[in-house]
Amino acid sequence: MVKWRAGGGPGDSARLARSDRTMDLPRYCIVGARPVKAIETEDGGMDILAYDWSTGEFARHMEFLTRVCLPDEEVEVVSQEQFDAQVAELRARLK
Repeated sequence: MVKWRAGGGPGDSARLARSDRTMDLPRYCIVGARPVKAIETEDGGMDILAYDWSTGEFARHMEFLTRVCLPDEEVEVVSQEQFDAQVAELRARLK
């Protein structure tokens, strides 16, 4: 597992420096009803992949970065087993 330190954009540095958040990768989330995961890239960075409703595959969707890193009440951080079960259920509906 990788520890990822939250970075920030302009204006975020003071808030994030105070919070000093870390996050284990991979991280599995359900955002609303959509499975979204944060994974480590080959170069040690992070990528955000979200379930594609039409294909059942995962595609890069960096717009979920904040939701995965700083979850709110609509984001459930789940185990890999729970995540895989949700994905399997959604893919079964596509058939």
